[in-house]
Amino acid sequence: MYALLRVVIKEFLQLRQDKKMIPVMIVGPLAQLLALGYAANLDVNNIPIVLVDEDRTSESRGLVERFTGSGYFDLVGSEDTASRVDRWLVDGRAQVALVIAAGYGDAATSGRRPRVQAIADGTDANSAVLGLGYASRIVAEAGGELLFARLGPRDATGALAQVELVPRVWYNPDLKSR
Repeated sequence: MYALLRVVIKEFLQLRQDKKMIPVMIVGPLAQLLALGYAANLDVNNIPIVLVDEDRTSESRGLVERFTGSGYFDLVGSEDTASRVDRWLVDGRAQVALVIAAGYGDAATSGRRPRVQAIADGTDANSAVLGLGYASRIVAEAGGELLFARLGPRDATGALAQVELVPRVWYNPDLKSR
């Protein structure tokens, strides 16, 4: 500790003799702070997503438009069944798969719980967690709007619609990199 104190004192004495170093000591770190502060962006945008829309109704298309319009997801393809999305995740062509179950539209309009599943590629854990978080937020907003629409005139039972998201992280047992 004593040696470090002696070095600090020596630097201040040298700085007192050479006044031209003061701007360099202030401007350099300030420029680095500004440049690196804007460069370090932890937001994950344009996550490639594959879609499985087993319902094919206007309600399910509305949910898909929420995903693509959010700026967080880019629709890179679609499949007919949920069993075919694994290939997209294994190949690295998609990081998230969105599966909208058959009957989503009927359930959303009748006040039952429509089912939506988000499957994330767990190879990049940070992107997977953020992608599932973004998906949960979008689905929660859609469910909130369904709930709000049903709050006005309620049906005889007083049931309100809610959307349930079932997240699933894909496991890469062969440790294949992209």
